[in-house]
Amino acid sequence: MSPLDTKLVRELVSMRWQVLTISLVVAAGVAVFVAAISTFYSLQAAQNRFYDQSRFPDVFVTVKRAPLSIVPRLEAIPGVATIEPRIVKDVIVDWPGSRLPVSARMISLSDKHGELSRLHLRKGSAPTPGSTDEVAIAGAFAEANKVELGNKLRAILNGRLEDFRITGIGLSPEYVQTLRPGLHIPDDRFFAVAWIDREAAEGAFDMEGAFNDAVIRLAPGADASRVIEDLDRVLEPYGSVGAIGRRDQPSHRFVEDELNQQKVMSITVPFIFFGVAAFLVNIALSRLVLAQREQIATLKALGYPTLPLGLHYFKLVVVIVTIGSVLGLAGGYLFGHAMILSYRTFFRFPALDFEITGWSVVVGIAISLAAASLGILTAVRSVVALKPAVAMRPEAPIKFRRGLLDFLAPNGSPRAKMILRHIGGRPLQTALTTLGIAFAVPMVVLGLFWRDSVDYMMDVQFNLIERGNATVTFPQPVDADIINDLRRERGIMKVEGQRYVPVRLRAGQRTYLTSIIGLHEGGELRVPRDLDLRPIEPAPDGITLSKRLAERLGVTLGQVITVEVMEGERRKVDVPVASTVEEMLGMSSYMEIGALNKLTGEGDVVSAAALYIEPSAIGPVSERFKSLPIIESASMKAYSIAMFFDKIAGLVLVSGAILTGFAVIIAVGVVYNSARIRYYERARELASLRVLGFTRAEVARLLFTEFMIVIAIGIPIGLVLSQYIVDLIAHFHSNESFQVPAVIEPRTFAAATLIVLLTGLVSTYILRRQVYTLDLVAVLKTRE
Repeated sequence: MSPLDTKLVRELVSMRWQVLTISLVVAAGVAVFVAAISTFYSLQAAQNRFYDQSRFPDVFVTVKRAPLSIVPRLEAIPGVATIEPRIVKDVIVDWPGSRLPVSARMISLSDKHGELSRLHLRKGSAPTPGSTDEVAIAGAFAEANKVELGNKLRAILNGRLEDFRITGIGLSPEYVQTLRPGLHIPDDRFFAVAWIDREAAEGAFDMEGAFNDAVIRLAPGADASRVIEDLDRVLEPYGSVGAIGRRDQPSHRFVEDELNQQKVMSITVPFIFFGVAAFLVNIALSRLVLAQREQIATLKALGYPTLPLGLHYFKLVVVIVTIGSVLGLAGGYLFGHAMILSYRTFFRFPALDFEITGWSVVVGIAISLAAASLGILTAVRSVVALKPAVAMRPEAPIKFRRGLLDFLAPNGSPRAKMILRHIGGRPLQTALTTLGIAFAVPMVVLGLFWRDSVDYMMDVQFNLIERGNATVTFPQPVDADIINDLRRERGIMKVEGQRYVPVRLRAGQRTYLTSIIGLHEGGELRVPRDLDLRPIEPAPDGITLSKRLAERLGVTLGQVITVEVMEGERRKVDVPVASTVEEMLGMSSYMEIGALNKLTGEGDVVSAAALYIEPSAIGPVSERFKSLPIIESASMKAYSIAMFFDKIAGLVLVSGAILTGFAVIIAVGVVYNSARIRYYERARELASLRVLGFTRAEVARLLFTEFMIVIAIGIPIGLVLSQYIVDLIAHFHSNESFQVPAVIEPRTFAAATLIVLLTGLVSTYILRRQVYTLDLVAVLKTRE
């Protein structure tokens, strides 16, 4: 073993805690980088496999009733490769033990069990062709309600109660997320997807020789928008509500939004974590080398060339990065595996496994090695550029003079002036230490703020906007007198009618298929709000759009958009944008209910109702809803909030908790190494003070006070940086399904501050022992 290698081993042993903490910073950066990227690619691969195996359609269309004889005409549309007509109906299910009405979407299966959107069976078998009492149900509902093969499913079909035997439990690419109409959150417990034989569907829904739904696969290179236009033109006489592309299919949109968010996370969060970690490692190692200036100069004087010296310190980097990379890969695998486990209950894919992406490992290690090498080799180069005789001497003392910091303590004690002058006399070193601590703060905030974001989202959506505690929908628009009937139900304290009208909003070349929600002027149970969360009344002569929908259409206040009604007389009306509202979930549009009914020409009707039920009466009212045939579905706010936490908040909080762990590791590594390096840089001065008569406690107190002042300066800078970074993250993470608010609660700022302060206190306490055992002779002796 060469003398330099022996020196390396001794340094690794003597600096073992510094090596470990720097390695942990590297590990945190590598772990987040590898886990985030690999999680995204694992999810995307599972989605692509499922879509390919199941032949997921490209276009979806719903009509009122169309004859099967029109199918050849649809097949002749240029760009259509395959079309499969179906029967799809939403029905009420009498599910044992459920306090709320359970709705189910019944989908017909062809004899081949679906050439498109094939049913993937996890248990049992599909309904036997020709059977009228067999059904297969979606796995999400089966898991939420502990369904077993052979259980009975009792559904109300055309006013008749029919019993079906469950023969299979399966998955469909159309229902990776089971989104109930009108809800932005998946509902596995009270919304079932069920598949029955086509003959059974024809008899049950009086659809012999007809269909009301179709899925289409496009030919390679076909223009989806052109095909959709042709489909709408042909099917308009049959009550088409508008064909949609794959992007607007509810489940796919939800999945894509989550995947896009994961993709953004795999870029933004690792970039911030990894970039900060690499920067801090660069600073720590470069200052560590500069602290060994006299050792390098001595080796240079003994005849060691520059290259071996550079390789010696490069080996130190390799050891640190290797330890950090091994720990980082292990942490990244555990992080990614935990995320995939969370996603398994979120995305209903047949197979979803975590697979580490090879290139992310290579890139992560390479960036860590490059950043660390750059810092350490630059420092070595600056030292070896000096003549050995110059470099072997201690650095020239600071030229102390009165500066700006002296005005902070004009009548202070000599110790206070010493501290302030040392901080101001080494501006670069102070700035680097302050910057390192400042960046440690947003790392902790970035892990903790997700909880604040979720809480804010919940408060705005479920307390300020949706102020009722229940919502019911009707199978079709009904006379508004139903609202008075509901008011007479025992326990219901307030009812407000609502209208949902399927429309296509058009602004120039941009279109969006959605529903306009009609609300009463002065309504209290659903209150749209602007960016400042002030209530907005839907204008009687305009339309109110959510902020993200307005951005999607590229319109601003006062601009006119075309509303194409997709039901009834299918009117097309130009309407001005009256206002925009801030909503956390979905992309909504609103009109005053009277103006909306006038626009459709359907009279005074409602299609849903928002209710406020006395809390003690929620159970009995829910039971009565199950026996009212006019109610298609009912949802309770308490269940919606629970679903939100299970589906969205759960994922966000799991990810946030893990990121918090890595952030704390980075903060500890940064603060501890900043303290150690500051001690190394001041070792000679501290020894001089001891020789001049200062006690060990006084010297330790000087170092402690100086470092805590630097921390006190760095923390406010870090808090400001935190808000900018969170704003950036929230901007990139918002999508059409939900918006991530850039909200940081005081508790998060306080927690981040406390973590950094405690780390600083612990670090200085550890260094106290170093100060007490300082070898005055070894530090102060002059090398000739």
